[in-house]
Amino acid sequence: MIRYPLLAAAAIVSLVSLAGCGGGQFPMVGTDTSTRTSSDAPDGHNDSWTLPEAKDDDLLYVDAGDGKFTYVLSYPKGKTVGEIRRHQSDMQQGLCSDGKGDVFVNAMNGNYGNTYEYAHAGKKPLQDLVEPYVWVYGCSVDPTTGDLAVASVNWLSAASYVAIYAHAAGAPQLYEISTIINYEFCGYDDNGNLFVDGTGRSGSFAFAELPKGGAALKNVSLDQSIEWGGQVQWDGRHIVVGAADASPAVAYQFSIKGNKGVETGSTTLGGSVAVQQFWIAGKMLIGPEASANEIGIWKYPGGGAPIATIVGVRNPFGATISLAVARSRRGPTPAL
Repeated sequence: MIRYPLLAAAAIVSLVSLAGCGGGQFPMVGTDTSTRTSSDAPDGHNDSWTLPEAKDDDLLYVDAGDGKFTYVLSYPKGKTVGEIRRHQSDMQQGLCSDGKGDVFVNAMNGNYGNTYEYAHAGKKPLQDLVEPYVWVYGCSVDPTTGDLAVASVNWLSAASYVAIYAHAAGAPQLYEISTIINYEFCGYDDNGNLFVDGTGRSGSFAFAELPKGGAALKNVSLDQSIEWGGQVQWDGRHIVVGAADASPAVAYQFSIKGNKGVETGSTTLGGSVAVQQFWIAGKMLIGPEASANEIGIWKYPGGGAPIATIVGVRNPFGATISLAVARSRRGPTPAL
C-alpha cells in the first residue's frame, strides 16, 4: 500500500548545523537562522520571492508537503533566499531539475496534477503541465534529450501512468505496465534509459524500465527486497533506489542488465525514519523527512550519521539541486 505523507500547515524555515564528521567538514548549513515571514519578504507581499543574488548561487529546492510553497535555499550554505508560493495547491509531491537549472515541481490542485517549471531562481512558472485525475509524484529529466518523465499514482480510481513530455513540453506520451498500479518515482540514467518504481495490485513493490527509444515498459527484477520504494536516481555509475520502509532509510545501488538488477552497494541514512524523495548531489545525499519536519544531509555513498540537518521545514517531501547557469555549463558542484 502506498503511504501518503501527512499534511500540515507550512512553517518558516529555521536552519541548524550539526557537527561535521572527521576530516573536512560540510560548510555551515543554516548560518542564517533568522526567520522571515511573507510580509518580510523583499517584495513586501504574500507572493513568491527570491533575493537578487540567488541567481548566482547553486540552489536547494525543498517542497512543503501541504503544497502551498517551495523553500529555496542557497547550496551548500543553507541561506534562505526565496519561497515559491502556489496558494491554490492542495498538496505537493516531488521535485527534479535539468542541466539548465530549471526546476520541476509536482503539485495537486483539486482533481488535477500539475507540474510547474521554474527557471533557476525564478519566481513565476515558465509553464504548467496538467494531467487530469492523477496524483503526480516523482519526476526526472533525460540528460540526453531534455525529455521530462512524470510518475503518477491513482486519484479518484483513475488509471495512473508515467507521462513523458518530449523536450519537457506539449502533450505527453503515456506508458503503463500491468504489474504497476501506482507509479511513484522515476529516474533516467546517463544513456536515456528510464527506471520507475511503484506498487502493484497487492501493494507489493514493483520496478520497471523504459529503454531509450523503447515503446513499452518492461519489468526488472531486483535482487534486494524492498517493501516501500523511494527515489530513483542515477548517481553517475548506478541506478539508486530508495527503501523508505527501512528504519533507518536505505539507498541501494544497482547495476541493471537486461531484466535483472544486481545490488552493488547501499547507503544507510543513519537517524532517519522515512525518507522518500532524496537527491544525490555529488558526494552528498539530501533527504527530506516529513515525519521529523527536517532534512538530513549524508555523505554519499558512505552514509552513517547525518553531517548536517535542516530543521523547521513542515512536512518536507522532495528536494532537488538547481545549478547556477554559469556552473551548469562547467559541471556539477565540486565535491565537498
